[in-house]
Amino acid sequence: TGVAPYGAASENGITLAIDTTLTPELIDEGAAREIVNRVQGLRKKSGLDVSDRILLNVSGGEDVARVMAGHGDRVTAETLATLVAESAGLPYAENFRIDDLDVSVALARQGEDSGGNA
Repeated sequence: TGVAPYGAASENGITLAIDTTLTPELIDEGAAREIVNRVQGLRKKSGLDVSDRILLNVSGGEDVARVMAGHGDRVTAETLATLVAESAGLPYAENFRIDDLDVSVALARQGEDSGGNA
């Protein structure tokens, strides 16, 4: 409950109100988290171990580039990935939407034949 944009809860005589406004920074952080989730899902679907180091390409226009510029280090750290500029030669790929962002990811286990990206 609460009055927009605040959510509020009370317990034991204490009331806490939180501003639930989604800022551009929070939206980008959420998109980065979803990219990590999708990369990990693609990794699993492709038969790669969660501990395998991978080559990763993330693309999708200006908004995706902005998300990766601000949160790319987090994406690569959480997915054990090295970002590469081209997706050519990366055998595992997926396209998806995050809210109104069209995102493409492609990956390969580091050391696999990946079109010279290794």
